[in-house]
Amino acid sequence: MSFSLPNRMISMSTAEEEACREIVDALDDMDRYAKRFYYAVELYNAGVAMAAHIERDLREKLTDLDQELSCLDQGKYEDISSYFVEFSKIQDNKNNIRQSLNPEIEKFRQWQHIAGREGAMTIYHFGITVDAFNKRLGRCPILRDAADRAKLDEANKLFRDGFKYNERIRHAVGHEAELLKTQNQRKKNYVTNGYDDGKHIKVEAGATFFVSDSFIDNRYTTTLLGDVHNYECSHNTTEKLKYVLRTFASAITAEYRGR
Repeated sequence: MSFSLPNRMISMSTAEEEACREIVDALDDMDRYAKRFYYAVELYNAGVAMAAHIERDLREKLTDLDQELSCLDQGKYEDISSYFVEFSKIQDNKNNIRQSLNPEIEKFRQWQHIAGREGAMTIYHFGITVDAFNKRLGRCPILRDAADRAKLDEANKLFRDGFKYNERIRHAVGHEAELLKTQNQRKKNYVTNGYDDGKHIKVEAGATFFVSDSFIDNRYTTTLLGDVHNYECSHNTTEKLKYVLRTFASAITAEYRGR
């Protein structure tokens, strides 16, 4: 258990005592989901770094081979066939390098998408636990009445405002196949009223735009029912989740014990 309540809260009815344990369980669950999100971000960052490293290695190797091709002098060979044998060897080397490294690049790109989907589900589960915490607190009057209402309101507002569309993103992740299985299903999720993220994507109203299980920079992005939804897959988001958790805990003077 990560959290415990102060001793002054121990004189409770049996029902309140059970509700109190469930409240602490909810804090522990939020802590677990915040840690899970942390590792999702770590996986994403590792995927980005490794893919970039191998892409750089691939570019350098291909550049070196292109340099070899440019230096081939047909006049140095006895006949044209000897020249093309050497030319073909270099081209084969380029193809072999691509065949060797491209799957590795794709593997690490997939790590990023696995992390993005896991992060989306984890934020959703964190939100479900926030709801559970609020409901359980209502069943424990001695703890509810002693709680810092301003902090409770702050924590709830932080989560609502910071993760406004977490349920929609989770729905798009959890039901991807259903959303894509027919053309009519796809059309329901097209963005048609225009979209401009101010950086990478600008789609005029009337044009159709659809994205699923994608990243725009470090923002995991998807469309659902005509709207674009995303979240930032970074430790900025991790810190937001942890701050929400700490604010809930401090509202009921719960103490973090660590694991």
